[in-house]
Amino acid sequence: MDKIKKYLIYAKPYYKYYVIILYLIVLGSVISLVYSIVIKVVIDNVLIKQEYYLLGTIALMLVISQLISTIINYSNGMFNTFINQKISITIKQKLVDYIQKIKLNDINIINTGDLTSRTKNDINTITQFLTTSIITIITNISNLIVYFFVMFYIDKKLTLIALFFGIIQLYISKKFSSKIKTNRLNLRKKDAEHLSYLTHLFTNLKFYKSFNKIKYNNSKYIKLLKNIKVLKFKEFFIRYLYGTSISYISFLGSITILGLGIYEISQGKMSVGTLFVFDGLTEKFYQYANSMVDFNIEFQNACVSIERIDTVFQLKMEDYDEPSIQPSIQYTESESNAETNLQENYIQCKEDNRGLISISNMSFNYGKKTILNDISLVLNSKKTYIIVGPSGQGKTTIASLLTKFQEPIKGNIRYHNMDIKTLSVNKLRERITYIIQESVILNDTIRENLLLGNENVDAEKFSRVCKICHIEDFVNNLKDRYETLIGEKGIQLSEGEKQRISIARGLFRNSEIYIFDEITSNLDKRLAIDIIRGIQMELSNKIKIYITHDISLLADKGEIIILNNAEIEDIGLHETLLKKNKFYQHIYLKGDKQIV
Repeated sequence: MDKIKKYLIYAKPYYKYYVIILYLIVLGSVISLVYSIVIKVVIDNVLIKQEYYLLGTIALMLVISQLISTIINYSNGMFNTFINQKISITIKQKLVDYIQKIKLNDINIINTGDLTSRTKNDINTITQFLTTSIITIITNISNLIVYFFVMFYIDKKLTLIALFFGIIQLYISKKFSSKIKTNRLNLRKKDAEHLSYLTHLFTNLKFYKSFNKIKYNNSKYIKLLKNIKVLKFKEFFIRYLYGTSISYISFLGSITILGLGIYEISQGKMSVGTLFVFDGLTEKFYQYANSMVDFNIEFQNACVSIERIDTVFQLKMEDYDEPSIQPSIQYTESESNAETNLQENYIQCKEDNRGLISISNMSFNYGKKTILNDISLVLNSKKTYIIVGPSGQGKTTIASLLTKFQEPIKGNIRYHNMDIKTLSVNKLRERITYIIQESVILNDTIRENLLLGNENVDAEKFSRVCKICHIEDFVNNLKDRYETLIGEKGIQLSEGEKQRISIARGLFRNSEIYIFDEITSNLDKRLAIDIIRGIQMELSNKIKIYITHDISLLADKGEIIILNNAEIEDIGLHETLLKKNKFYQHIYLKGDKQIV
């Protein structure tokens, strides 16, 4: 129950709507009693006593009650939908925002399909519980109380019998609770696995087609579906046994009450109309009691969904807010304002001729494998650096450490002479633009893919950057040019065109440091050289870091950092390294064929 309480805060702002809904439902319940009263009058007065003049009044009462019920049902539906969507949007926004801030190492333990399932299906289950289920249970409890007292007023003995069978139903419900919850949790996991598999398959159709693996995929998919089928049948049997048990109890209760009612009629203690009314009330009583029992299933489903959502909220976030950690070395008098520290330290670094970024004795491991071992490096303003080396030697890891996607196990990184541990992620990533290897494309227009919501790009810069990246080479051939919708994953574009969009997207940002990770892998050499030349001119007053296997494209652009065996083997200009470093000679002579 404590888990549910945490989520009730999302419903709290709408308590007035809950009150209105409950008021309308109670009113609806009172209106529904009109039908029971009318039945008694029809049997005892119209049919038996032949008081036919009452038919007009009865018909009018039924029409009015039906109209009122229609208005009540419409109003309840509108209010319920309003609350449901408000709560759903709030929780989904909070979860998606949180997921985007979780550390990559932590979020990667949950597959994409499972995350999608939790964000959509589990939140919908929670929202449904917080609105419809809670309102229904309160309504049913209210109705049970009302119907109990009306029934008790009519016949105390029969009412106590009805109550006895209702208690048995609640007992059976409790017995089935754990089985329902366990199976529902397993089914949710399999549903998430199903969604994840389909997401992976549809995303990588070209790959599987190229390997002719349709039968392989079908075999895996059938196995997954069979596992889901087993759980579905198990759920059916649990629900069937549960529902049948409840139905039999209701049936026994109704038969017992009917039998005793007939006996009381034979003894002259009850009229036929009264028995009909009581039987109708009993049916409603068990209907509300059964709904309360069904609430237990909804409660267990909600608990499963809350556990799955809470698992995500328990994952560790990156430090998007300014931490309270202070820099280990102070160059300013301001300790409370990180933004001021950055600006003042920048001036101090320039005066002291210190690097904009300094890496000191930094080490990093992936599990037991050492990726970087005690490396130190200084990156100065307006300079270009090219990081080269074999695959798996930590080139991309350095980029991840600079942008706080990873954290070193030893050593530190200083930015404007401040330890980056003292800087929030959002401040750091505004100042460092990292263009990753993968070309991420939105299902949107080319313009939106380029700007990615950046409203600070004027027309002159937009045109200039697009020319640098040769975007206009293919945009001019499209009917709607920059307003062309390019489809999911940029299906209408070649890999080279996607890569050019990714590069341009990075250049539109106004940062101090730009990291380019294998940005020419899908470009022909002539085009790659031209784009790199344009980047160098556009970012002449910025730090530029290129990560590449093909040093031939960048050899003359700046200082070259050679990573080998988890260490910085050498740093220098192309001509110097070509003369003294055999490993560099090997890389340069191999050109873009060196990918080991």
